[in-house]
Amino acid sequence: MAASQPALPALPEDILFNIFSRLDERSQLVSMMLVRRAWYGIAERLQYADIILRFPLFEEVADSRAIRCLTTLTTRQTAANAARHLAVSGALNGETIPLLLDALSQTTRLLSLELRVSDRTTESTFHTLWQASCESSRFLPQLSAINTEEAGVAIAVTQGRPMSVFGLPALIGPNVLPAVIASLQDSATSMAQLRLFVEVENMSTAEEMVRTLCRTLPSLSVLALQLRFPSPCDVTWDTFGGFLDGIEPSLRRLHSLRVLGLVLIPDPIDLASRYEERTRELARSLIDRFPQLHRVELRWHGWIISADEWAPVRQRRLLRQLDYWFYTDTRHRLELARYVDDPSRRFQANLRPVVTQYLNTNRFFTFTPSRTMGLNRSRLRLAGREPWSGKRGRTRHAFSVFFPLLPWDECHLRWRS
Repeated sequence: MAASQPALPALPEDILFNIFSRLDERSQLVSMMLVRRAWYGIAERLQYADIILRFPLFEEVADSRAIRCLTTLTTRQTAANAARHLAVSGALNGETIPLLLDALSQTTRLLSLELRVSDRTTESTFHTLWQASCESSRFLPQLSAINTEEAGVAIAVTQGRPMSVFGLPALIGPNVLPAVIASLQDSATSMAQLRLFVEVENMSTAEEMVRTLCRTLPSLSVLALQLRFPSPCDVTWDTFGGFLDGIEPSLRRLHSLRVLGLVLIPDPIDLASRYEERTRELARSLIDRFPQLHRVELRWHGWIISADEWAPVRQRRLLRQLDYWFYTDTRHRLELARYVDDPSRRFQANLRPVVTQYLNTNRFFTFTPSRTMGLNRSRLRLAGREPWSGKRGRTRHAFSVFFPLLPWDECHLRWRS
């Protein structure tokens, strides 16, 4: 008589969610989907929570992995409901624009959106359809963070939504700034993070712009500004210091300010090449005036301040970098704690024995086909891999996978002794 097989202890869904969030690769989430039927939905939520889609300029539409992911979001409601953060970059065309908007219309729980599309041939079409979509209250109703190079895109989606993070890393003219500020005032919640790159005429207009922003958005905790002046002679080390003196009363309005980045373009010249030293002197003057600041960036230098320790910020992580969005680092503090060092790591450390037991599934479990299920070796080799990648023999791509429903009633688990 065969020995009875031990049953797995049932864990609450939130515990399983924390366990699965510690996985290093998304392919391992697919393995979790194949272990137990009850785990499928939990792993799917993590699989689609944070999506990055890239549209290469010369890639055919029918062969795009990003297209397949958008199709999944459009047709599979559970996947769309799981989406919280979406980043889209590359070249859109007449076929991908409607598909993207259809997918976004389904992701009603999306919290952040990053759009960096570069194909100017379809710019007018995209803006027209985007504007029409944003007029609906059911389109991205929970969106709270936007980062895009198109001012019109950001302005349209901000109005009436709980937008607290706003990023425009591309240069905008002084005539566009009033519309941006008006849209920020129309947000359904207070603004916490703001990033702008603005063309200004002189130091006086630059100081007036900062005064307007601080008066309009007093709840800012992160402020990153790049200001471009007409001539190199407009920005010297003396005028830079004078600018900091001029905006000091305005910055004092921001009681929650913790991160400040200020860049004046063109860059001031130092014949002695003491750029970092002089920049640090300016940063020190800011810290003396605003000791609550945790991070200061001026020109091409930045520091994270803790007590009297100044840790330099890597150049590619500076707030001024076009392809860096500060929000992507901070938002994980509210989502998966595995990305940051915080007290929740102590809780996760206590989960390690459970993680070892549950996630080393290759040690404890094996799939056994039933008589009615043709589960061959080929299918077994696909375990832990995306079905599309195995089917087409292509390199795995974690962000654009469609997961078909599996015949769970015919798939049995056997405890390995």
